[in-house]
Amino acid sequence: MASGRELFSCFLKGAPLERPAFVPLVRGLAARVGGVKVEDFTQDPTIWANLLTKTAELFNLDGVVAGLDFTLLAEACGCPVQWQDDRPIIAGPAPQLCMEPEQAGRLKVALVKAHQVFEVTRSSRACVAALTGPVSLARQVFGPEQGLARLGEIKPLAVRVTEAFCATRPDVLIFLEGRALAQDKIGLPQRKIYNTLRNLAAHYDIPVGMFLRNYGGDVPPGLELLKMDFHVLGLSLDGGLPPRQSLERLAGEGLGLGIGLPMDDLATAREMIALGIDLYRAQSGRGFFFTSLGPATREADLETVHQLVKEISRVQL
Repeated sequence: MASGRELFSCFLKGAPLERPAFVPLVRGLAARVGGVKVEDFTQDPTIWANLLTKTAELFNLDGVVAGLDFTLLAEACGCPVQWQDDRPIIAGPAPQLCMEPEQAGRLKVALVKAHQVFEVTRSSRACVAALTGPVSLARQVFGPEQGLARLGEIKPLAVRVTEAFCATRPDVLIFLEGRALAQDKIGLPQRKIYNTLRNLAAHYDIPVGMFLRNYGGDVPPGLELLKMDFHVLGLSLDGGLPPRQSLERLAGEGLGLGIGLPMDDLATAREMIALGIDLYRAQSGRGFFFTSLGPATREADLETVHQLVKEISRVQL
C-alpha cells in the first residue's frame, strides 16, 4: 500500500493515482488533540511540530501542512494582533513595516516548526507549506483601500518569507488568498508579483498552488493568468463552490485540482469525493487530491474526520 507521500508525489508528477491523497489544513484541531491553547503552542516550535505530527498520526493523514494561519505574515510584517477565544485577529493595518518578517513573532516560530515537522514526517507523508498570498497580505498590512496600490511595497517582504518557507524544503508551497484577490480584476500588478514568487519557488524545484476562498459565485476571471501549478478552492462568499464546468476547467490546468471536503458534514463530503473521482475520470486521469474546505478547527467532528480517512483510503481509481 502506497504511503501518503507516495500518493501525493504521484499527483505532483502527473502519474496515475492509486487513490487521491488526503491532506487537510489542520489548525485548531491540533490544539484539541493536544489539549492546549493555540496561543500557547504557537510560541514553541517543538510543541507545535509535535502536535502536528501527533494529529497526522492519530488520523492517519497523508500529509502535514505547516504555516497555516492567515494572520502569521500580517503580524510579522507589523500588524497588531489580538486573541479572541483562542483565535488571532488582525486589529488593524501595520503602523510600521517590519522589513525582516521571517525573524519576527510567531512566523519565526512557524519556520522552525516547519523544519522540525517536515524532518520527522517527510519519509511517509507529504510536506506542505502554506502562507498568506501577497495580495491578501497587502490588504491586511495597508488596509482594504490601499492594498492593491501598494502591492509593490509588499513584494520584498513576500520574497523574503517565500524564500524562508522554501528553505524548509516542502513538497509544495500554497499561497492563501481571499476576497482581496477575488474581488478585484486580476491585472499586471498581481501577475508580476506572482511571477516573481513562482520563479523563486522554481529555483528550489517546488511547485506552487493557490488556496482561494471568499470569491463570488464563480472562479474569478483571469485566475489562470497567475499560472499556478494547481488550485484549491475553499468556500465562496455565499458558502458554495463554483459551477462544475469551472471546476473542470481548473482541473484541466497544470497538475490538477485540490478538492476541499467539509470536516463536519459526512454526506456532503461523500458527494465531493464522488465529484473528485468523476472529474478525474472525465479529465483522462488529470490529478487531484483531497483537503479540507478551510482550516480544520477544534470544532471539527473527530469521528467524521476518522470516517473520511477510511472512505478515501478505500477509493480505487
